[in-house]
Amino acid sequence: MVEIVKALANFFYDIETIRYLVMMLHGISFIFKISLMVPFGKRIAQSVKPSASWIFLFIAIFCSAIEDFSWIASLSRSTFYTSVDYRYILFIIRCTWATNILMYQSLALFLESFTENNHKISLHQKISITISSCFFAIPLFLAFFKFNSFEVVNRPALEFHTYFIETIYVLCILMPLTLLYVWRKTQHLTSMKILKRQLDTVMKLHIIPHLLVNIYQALPNAIYTANSSVSLLALGFSNLLLTAGLFYSLKQIIGLRFLDVHSHVHSPGNFNFTHDFKEILDSLGSAATISEVKLLTQRFFKQAFNIPNASTELIVRSSEQNFYVGYKNITYQTSENSVVEFFLQNADPETSRNALEYLKDSKILIYDEVEYDNFYENDQTRAIILTFMNQIHADIFLPIYEQNNIVGYITVERHAREKRLYSDIERDEMIVFASYLSKIINLLQNRNLNELLKQRKDIVEELYVKHQEVNQYKESIRSFLHSTEQDIGIVFYKNKKFIFANKEARTIIGIDPNIQEGHPISKALKQSAVQSFIYKTNQTQLVKDASGKQIIVSAVPYLDDNTVIIMVHYPKMYDVIKSQIDAIRDPSDWDYLLYLETTQSGKLINRLIPGNGSIFLNFKIDLLKLALTKKALLLDLPEDDIISLVELLHHTSLRETLYVLDIQRQISHSETAIKLFGINPLYTNSIDIPILEKLNKTGTLFIKNIHLLDLESQNNLAQFIRYGFYTVFKSDKRVQGDVRIMCSSNLDLAALVQEGRFSQMLFNELRKATLSMPPLLSLPEIEMNKLVEGFTEQALTSPELNPLLGLSEKDKDSLITQRPISLHELKNCVQNLIVKKSKKQDVYHETHFDQTYHVTDPKLVEASRLGKHALKDPKTLNVLWNTFKNKNKIALFLGVNRSSVHRRCKEYNIE
Repeated sequence: MVEIVKALANFFYDIETIRYLVMMLHGISFIFKISLMVPFGKRIAQSVKPSASWIFLFIAIFCSAIEDFSWIASLSRSTFYTSVDYRYILFIIRCTWATNILMYQSLALFLESFTENNHKISLHQKISITISSCFFAIPLFLAFFKFNSFEVVNRPALEFHTYFIETIYVLCILMPLTLLYVWRKTQHLTSMKILKRQLDTVMKLHIIPHLLVNIYQALPNAIYTANSSVSLLALGFSNLLLTAGLFYSLKQIIGLRFLDVHSHVHSPGNFNFTHDFKEILDSLGSAATISEVKLLTQRFFKQAFNIPNASTELIVRSSEQNFYVGYKNITYQTSENSVVEFFLQNADPETSRNALEYLKDSKILIYDEVEYDNFYENDQTRAIILTFMNQIHADIFLPIYEQNNIVGYITVERHAREKRLYSDIERDEMIVFASYLSKIINLLQNRNLNELLKQRKDIVEELYVKHQEVNQYKESIRSFLHSTEQDIGIVFYKNKKFIFANKEARTIIGIDPNIQEGHPISKALKQSAVQSFIYKTNQTQLVKDASGKQIIVSAVPYLDDNTVIIMVHYPKMYDVIKSQIDAIRDPSDWDYLLYLETTQSGKLINRLIPGNGSIFLNFKIDLLKLALTKKALLLDLPEDDIISLVELLHHTSLRETLYVLDIQRQISHSETAIKLFGINPLYTNSIDIPILEKLNKTGTLFIKNIHLLDLESQNNLAQFIRYGFYTVFKSDKRVQGDVRIMCSSNLDLAALVQEGRFSQMLFNELRKATLSMPPLLSLPEIEMNKLVEGFTEQALTSPELNPLLGLSEKDKDSLITQRPISLHELKNCVQNLIVKKSKKQDVYHETHFDQTYHVTDPKLVEASRLGKHALKDPKTLNVLWNTFKNKNKIALFLGVNRSSVHRRCKEYNIE
């Protein structure tokens, strides 16, 4: 530490090092000032009539650069070039004293030019110019005519007296009087916010610090210690700081339209237009009244420009020059609006026409900028505009044009943002907002906005369907591309025995058909072989292995009468389509047939409805089509099957929350409306969020017994389905939303509409997408048998039990005789028959039934498939807890120990 202190002390007392450092500081300052003079010089040279302020500033910077050069020359001789003749250095110093008074005189004139719009030199400045000329001439005379008088004893006493008096004159007379004059002039400027900000910046950042440094240099202590290292270093750093202050102050005041470098107040900030504008665009697109547009305009100006809502006003003009307010287009006129209308209607052609042209060219009127322009270039048009804006007491007047007609305007009160000026970025943002707003106002005045919203909603839904179809197609193609099983297995069937001809056959089949004769694959192999042998034709069928993957079994009769060749392989795309395309109603739906067999959504549908008969196959295609849309659905289904299908549709729509509103009786109008749409805050203190707002963009709403909903709520719901927005109860406020709507009713809605007990509007919307399940009571026997076989395979976890516990033809006939009315009832009947048979076979004590047989929620089905591995996923475990609310039930469902469930719940903090 002591050594560091000693090193610093040696540094400060090493005059050579200090001189070198100070010379570098002045060199930096000199280079910067020269680089700053270049653009100034170009602007002056290119101007037809250069501004006096530009010339004064250029002279001041030039003289300041000469002072830096003088320091560099003097210190260079003292440090490096001691042999240089001192007469040349003294010549430069004397010239510097001459330019010093020129610099201060130029600064004085420059400051006063701020407050003068006629650019005339005042009387006191003419006097000061005369005095400064004397101080300018004497050093120049000595520099040229007393060149050889460089010794102190030989130099005239007039020189030193001149320097001393010059310093006193500058610091005590010229600059103080100039600052006082500028201050008094600014007191008479009641507004001129831009000009005052410019003066405040240049005074604080450059003029006052510059005077303080020069006062320090003029102090006796500074004079006596001028050669000391500390004083020299202080002066060097102060000069660099002054240069930095000059740069920063110029940068700031140029941004404030200094000398009209920019045509508007310039802001260096980032233009985050997307952040300010994107939310307002969506909201404006769904606004249906002028009052909504007015509120959104105030919100935009508050968020983007920090202007209070009360200070922003949107006025929309009608063809009769009235002003729209609110939903019913009520008209009103105030004194400010009368002034605006008088101005816009060109009531005084001799004076207002140019003002309107000026308004059209500038696109926005900002009071501070018009006032600033008018101060330096007094113009009748600007004077009219200033009078107009004073009459309406506005900082900003923003006209809204539609085909060269002003359909409205936005005003911002005076001093709404007292401490900040409006930048060029904010100006452009306001103009863009007004341009977009003109389209909205035009739509509100001349078109049916609701129909446009409907068209927009239809386009969005159509794009969503296309997007979903593309995703399904990609998933389907991916399932084939990811399949690595390209080999074909060969099996010979001879003398009622199967003989594997290659390894691939054993791998694909996975069982021994000679031993496991009851396995579905064994039965398919034998059936194909026998039929091919008997009829001497090729036989092909699809069968599933233990993992659920499909296998193509193709039997071909061999030349040897006792042999049949069987080929087994995994299906390709055309195999899947070919096997069922004849059963579909519309051949153009072949792609949905592919999705049913290969995508996750299709597999969920096949699990819920395992039958592959023609009737139910077409129903599953219709179900998949509706699952991939956002359309509101009317479900015409058996009571027991509604929830399972709703869960399937909700899961396929990739939405997070399913809300079931089960209306069991006719309840009060207000209760349902408040629950669905919310209520005007003036009528309640409750802060409950309405259902449609909770589910916005994330949920599905299923309304059971929609016919029990009151008519007003039905119409509001129909409006939401048709246009994408609903009206808050007891309010004109409309809220945009995106919620999938599904409804059901056990009554004939068409008849209710005829009786006036159901909304015609809602009925028209719901019947566009109705899902009706084929009635099981009239289902053909072959279709019913396929359904029964599918449910049987689902109920049994082991295919080997099919021969033992599978349903016989007699069992199937008994089910057909019972004629269940729902899929849920049919599943129960199938399971009851299997349980009954298992008790007879004495195998009921073993676990042979699928735990997810009665589960319809796709998330629970997936959890059951995962088994104990489901405990590793917090989301899946959370779904199980929300469903069962009991650790024992979760353990039983997954087939694990309760302790494992307890440990995972504790680990994930699920209680």
